[in-house]
Amino acid sequence: MSALLWIFAVFDVGALAMLAAELATRHGLRRGSLRSNGVPLLVVAIAASYVAELALLWYAVLHQVQRPPAAFVPLPLNSAIAGNKDFVVAAMIALAGLQTYLLMLLYRAQAFGRWVWIGCAALVAVSLASPVMLTADAYAYVADALLGRAAYAPPNVPFLGQFAPIDVWWNVPLPPTPYGPLWLVIAWLVTMPFGSLLAKVLAIRTLGAAAFTSLLLVMRALKMPDRIVAVTALNPGLFLEYVASAHNDLLGIVFICTAVLFVRRPAIAALLLLASGLVKLPFALFGLPILVRVRSARARIALLVFVPAAAAGLSFLAGGAGYYQALLKHTTTSPLMAVLSGAVALAALVAMVTAVFRVRRLHSVVWLTPLAASYTLSSYVAWGLPYALSRRSVLGYLLIGFPLATVLIEVKFFTVWSLFVVVPAVFAWQILAMRKRWSH
Repeated sequence: MSALLWIFAVFDVGALAMLAAELATRHGLRRGSLRSNGVPLLVVAIAASYVAELALLWYAVLHQVQRPPAAFVPLPLNSAIAGNKDFVVAAMIALAGLQTYLLMLLYRAQAFGRWVWIGCAALVAVSLASPVMLTADAYAYVADALLGRAAYAPPNVPFLGQFAPIDVWWNVPLPPTPYGPLWLVIAWLVTMPFGSLLAKVLAIRTLGAAAFTSLLLVMRALKMPDRIVAVTALNPGLFLEYVASAHNDLLGIVFICTAVLFVRRPAIAALLLLASGLVKLPFALFGLPILVRVRSARARIALLVFVPAAAAGLSFLAGGAGYYQALLKHTTTSPLMAVLSGAVALAALVAMVTAVFRVRRLHSVVWLTPLAASYTLSSYVAWGLPYALSRRSVLGYLLIGFPLATVLIEVKFFTVWSLFVVVPAVFAWQILAMRKRWSH
């Protein structure tokens, strides 16, 4: 994997350049320019763009250069890319860019009404019924549930019968799981009632839908503005990554966001932050910015130390050497990428820690955060959400840009022109925008 890490250099350089630009200025989001009677049309347009995106992925699956046998695909995956790759990638970027533009218009609306919830329900249903996923991660989650603690040191034995597709996508033996012990328990509880591989995968999808719904409920409980709730409820990027493709990142994010509701009870907040770290260890760090809401400075400092230490200790206690090896999978041996990834990780860590002590929240940090892992997956983009939670303009900025960001950083959609033309152009556009002082 380390041989492929150079492809993220353009993202690392762009995000660091954004950080440098923003430190010298301020950045916000304009709002309040669209009448409420334009919202129904926006909802329809967002839903249509998402359906078109899923249809395009289905087309890519059916026209893959090396299409897996149908017998091994209970729920088809876009494992490679369609033969006419440039068309698929260009169309995906265009649709994602359109979605980001539509979300920006929605953010500027003055009223929303029931159309947001009608559209949200429709997008949940479409995501649950989607005939395609971006990645094979849901298969790995089912394997985690089947193996239990043995997922940290999978046996050199293939899955049999209807579970054989797991090996088609993940090989024999499976790689050690990089997830924490709480995730293994949750995956088992969710999939245990179902006997078939397809049913188990759909159960993981349903868990993603439940996490998405919980995020909306937490936002309402936090009294987030309607515009923030709207661009969350109708966000095609969130639906594609965490419901249709069933990535588990949003579950950990929801634990962190829920902890905000209990900051006046630091012990409960600490347990929720710890739970997020026991789903994925990085969440124990990326959840720290919510501690800014803890009134006692001593309590903040104590939690700043306790949560990451406890999450790491319990994860390594459960996973042992296999868990350590799984984490090493995302490290790099390239000198260039070691420098760039180290700079990004350090900048993200400093931002997380200083945010605990009420230092300015920066828009660029939401893009640095997912890049802190040397090998970045599109589902990591949500890792910046806890950092953004305490400043609504940053949160809106992340949510609006979410569809385009996840498509641009998805490895399956990398081409020479997307990496070295489109991605730098997007970063340049954002850096130029940061020179303006937009009203908040």
